[in-house]
Amino acid sequence: MPKYRKQDTVMKSHIGNKDSNKKFVLGQRGISTIDIIIIIVASIVIIVSGIFLYTNFKTLKQVNADIAEMKLIIAEKQDTLNKLIELGQSEDALKENYEKNKLYVPEFKDVVGIVSDVTGIVEDEGGDFRNITYNTEVQMENGVTDIPFKIRIESTYEQLNSIVDELGRTNRLYVIDSVTIIETSGSNSILNTEIEMHAYYKMP
Repeated sequence: MPKYRKQDTVMKSHIGNKDSNKKFVLGQRGISTIDIIIIIVASIVIIVSGIFLYTNFKTLKQVNADIAEMKLIIAEKQDTLNKLIELGQSEDALKENYEKNKLYVPEFKDVVGIVSDVTGIVEDEGGDFRNITYNTEVQMENGVTDIPFKIRIESTYEQLNSIVDELGRTNRLYVIDSVTIIETSGSNSILNTEIEMHAYYKMP
């Protein structure tokens, strides 16, 4: 019967342990604790970066959509205002508008009255009156003198609509040629607007 030496038993045990350790080794180096930590950190960074990029893309898309919507609103408002303020340019249209709305053509120029009317309406509707510029007066064939002028105001869309409407309710005839939005402020939707207008008077 063969005898086993203690040294043989120890060697076999050592060899067994080495085989057992090899089960946890991948490749020649294996995966250490530091490698696992690096992999986890890298995965977290990749996930966070992906979320950040997706959020930025979504925000940029929304900003572009808001800008496009603002441009569309401005275009629609400009078109609506142009339709609201279309008044006749000819003498016949002027007479028809006078009879229809019972507007008043005074017998003197009264520039102070014009400024008072315009500034009062703008400020009453919540807008800011900036300036008024007069152009050369035009003598019409029926004895009526045309006083063309421009005003600059700042207001919201709603205030601008109200101002245009109120200018047609005064006891003096005002004809609006055009309403031009010069620029807008996106933060609070304030419009810088130029309105070309006419006032009239008839010498006795």
